[in-house]
Amino acid sequence: MIAGEDADPPRRLLFIAPREEWEMLDDWGGQLGLKGSGSHSIRISGGHIPGHFGIEVDFEEISVTEGTPGRALHTHPQYGGAPASSMALEGAHIAVGMCQGALDAYTELMFSRTTIVPPFPPRAEDPDFLLWYGKASGMIAAAETLALAASRRWQELAALPVGAFTAEEDLRIALTCREATNLAWQAVDEILQPTAGSPAVREGTRLERVWRDLSTGRTHASSAILLTTAANRGFAQLRLLSARR
Repeated sequence: MIAGEDADPPRRLLFIAPREEWEMLDDWGGQLGLKGSGSHSIRISGGHIPGHFGIEVDFEEISVTEGTPGRALHTHPQYGGAPASSMALEGAHIAVGMCQGALDAYTELMFSRTTIVPPFPPRAEDPDFLLWYGKASGMIAAAETLALAASRRWQELAALPVGAFTAEEDLRIALTCREATNLAWQAVDEILQPTAGSPAVREGTRLERVWRDLSTGRTHASSAILLTTAANRGFAQLRLLSARR
């Protein structure tokens, strides 16, 4: 939300709105996928948000190098984790898990479906399907490895003294998560979904649902825009600044 109509330049306001000040709109469900996530919009008309309920900052710009109120209050290091990487980790683990579900569905097809070429052996005995299966499995396993490594790094940084979780580290983890998500998505979109066959991707099948949800998830502004533009530039600038020193 823009902080003030007359702000120059405009700034975003990160805020908590009292429940009586906003209305939830029933405007989610017509999307291609993620229909059950309930990601409805809200409307604030003439409402009031107390000044101490908001800060004028972009979410991805929040720095934790000086500590955080949560860490000071709860004395737990995870309350001091940086924001961009936290959000990216959530998306990456969800995406990789969904792709593993797609691979499970494809595994069933390897035994239940035959090839379209005589002598019509089970797909599990066909060289081409074995190749596709192996390739997709490796890609999803690599994506899982990336996501888990990013999680471990996040945990390590959060446990270090205040100041260790720098903006550069935050973006490094976020970009690693982006690559994990992309790799897992490619396995589904380029291998599993096309070679599964039309009956396997009919509406309501497991593979079809995973593909729709993943496709919709990739339209999120953070994944489609911020992690492919501003995050790249920001990390490059910080990394080069460190290298120059």
